[in-house]
Amino acid sequence: MILMSLLSILLAVFLPKYGNMLRDSKEGATLQGLGNLRTALTLYSIDHDGVYPNTLLPSVLVPRYLKKIPECYTREHGSSRAMAPSGGFQEDRVGWGYLSESHRYGPARLYIPCVHKDSRGIPWSQR
Repeated sequence: MILMSLLSILLAVFLPKYGNMLRDSKEGATLQGLGNLRTALTLYSIDHDGVYPNTLLPSVLVPRYLKKIPECYTREHGSSRAMAPSGGFQEDRVGWGYLSESHRYGPARLYIPCVHKDSRGIPWSQR
């Protein structure tokens, strides 16, 4: 009986911390994926005389610049590898958003179209 109560106390203390660590690692992987996609877009523009792609479809970056499209995770929406063609995403969902209006004049905007905040309190769309 004492062993069971001790075990339940330990689980009550450590289980929430494990959940937070898991969420933080998924968020970290999402930020790393965002950085990898931005690097791949920069490499694409170098190969194409400074011009960024008009649309962000997986065939633009895979397999030459990336092995696969990274997974995007937000606590509110879950995980997805979805990529929006230029401006094609509605706001507040999971996936990778891409705006290329100024693709000939500078870097296009690659972002996560989610209005919720990550574990550090920063909105995903401002990353």
